[in-house]
Amino acid sequence: MAEQYKHVLDFTKENAPFEDWSFSIKSSLTGKKRRGGFGGGLEVMQNVRSKGERKINIDLLFKANSIIEGSVDVNVDEVVSIIWNRIFETTSFKKLLLEKGMRHEKQLLIRHLVPVEKGGNTSYVIILFHKDYTKRVPFRIVLDDKIKNEIIKELFPKKRDFENILAMTKEISLSKKSSVVNFALDKEIFSQIIQENVFQIVVYRYPELDYLSSTPNEEVGVGIKSQNYTSSIGVVAKDQYDKLGCTLCYHDFSKLSNFGVGTEVYVSGHQAIINSIDVLSDSCFAIFSNPNNALLASEANNGPLNGVSPRAGEKCDFKGITSGVSTATVTSWDPSIPYIKPQSGLINMQKVYSTASVNPGDSGSALMDGQNYVIGFAAFRTGLGFPVPFAAWIWAETVFFAHEIS
Repeated sequence: MAEQYKHVLDFTKENAPFEDWSFSIKSSLTGKKRRGGFGGGLEVMQNVRSKGERKINIDLLFKANSIIEGSVDVNVDEVVSIIWNRIFETTSFKKLLLEKGMRHEKQLLIRHLVPVEKGGNTSYVIILFHKDYTKRVPFRIVLDDKIKNEIIKELFPKKRDFENILAMTKEISLSKKSSVVNFALDKEIFSQIIQENVFQIVVYRYPELDYLSSTPNEEVGVGIKSQNYTSSIGVVAKDQYDKLGCTLCYHDFSKLSNFGVGTEVYVSGHQAIINSIDVLSDSCFAIFSNPNNALLASEANNGPLNGVSPRAGEKCDFKGITSGVSTATVTSWDPSIPYIKPQSGLINMQKVYSTASVNPGDSGSALMDGQNYVIGFAAFRTGLGFPVPFAAWIWAETVFFAHEIS
């Protein structure tokens, strides 16, 4: 884990038990199950095999209706992300936070799911930066058996009937691994996983944030004036009408009273027009006025990462007008990433977190993983001197969806 997280992570490790999540999830998912009502249901055959440190393979066979037959590889990180996200949805968890003097709704702006390793085992901890908590020393909340039972009872109030099962399975695609895992986590499996593992939250005070826009001397990037670049572009892409443009961050220009759709900006000296703005994802899409003259040197990518969580500890690249070609290491992410899709309308600026590798002027730059997928776009970092420095990146899938680009 990154050295920058040492202050808080040392606290999470202190007297914290560690679990073998791979074994727990494998044992929970393995077996033959019958789901549904009316004296029948779907007969689900599941065979789970370990594949590497954090990856498991699941064979799914819905024998009764042949809705799905296939095999998927699932990262344990994804399963834990889905489980944590379900926990956060419950009124039982909201009540727990209120008992600790913390509101639940809009105050949960920054939360990290952090895999903490010790020996061969991993403990998945939520680090919650909360505006209602002001002390410099973090504290840990461990979900006890009582709250776990309340969560299980709330999430699974009754057995799903046969018609509901059929409706759910029609939405499942093997290409969307998170939806397959979400289906597989029925009451019995969810209960076993949550009861066999330690679920803990480390609460820490809300950080001072530095947004990354500025006016560096290097003549690259994007700005209102042709030679005044204040932030970085993310990706060069085409919209649904096949018009060429690029993504920008919104916060760099939001302070301008006359900024909006139709505003002229300059990308490396080329004029572009703001075509769409999405405040929620802190992003804009600008279309080049003369695409023939604005073909910026760029490399093809595989589009936004989707349906899976990021990978902890992965070294990713970005290109900012201040930092140049640089590396950032993924440290944590919003646990709702593999679970809640942009189409749902429930997204609250999902973010990936990394080492504090960005600098003023890098806002909007794209974070690329080792498989050439876009993970996120630079948004902000913690202020200088903050004991837990990190950089935040807006989840890329949200930006691509908001502007209908590819």
